[in-house]
Amino acid sequence: MKVVIVKPDNKPEIKEVENDLKSLQKIVGGIIQCVPLTNNLVLTCNDEGKLIGLPINRHFGNDILVGTFFITKSDNEGDFISLTDEDLTFIRTRILKDLPLDD
Repeated sequence: MKVVIVKPDNKPEIKEVENDLKSLQKIVGGIIQCVPLTNNLVLTCNDEGKLIGLPINRHFGNDILVGTFFITKSDNEGDFISLTDEDLTFIRTRILKDLPLDD
């Protein structure tokens, strides 16, 4: 599945990843927490990231994201699905704004 992975102090990257819990937990380094964004886009991060002292990644609205997170899409049943080219454009221009994606 195509996702955007955002690591602290790195440019966001478009990656193909396995769509299973173990693989997704490996990306964020622990238990996953899903945060709905818009257009069925979902930001997924480490649920305990702040508690275990993961490094600051980015300011996000009125919050701070820590550790590695990824953005993907969900279908109407709540299952993760691959990002489309339209989704990537939306993420570039509306969510990550001034942060270029490494394709």
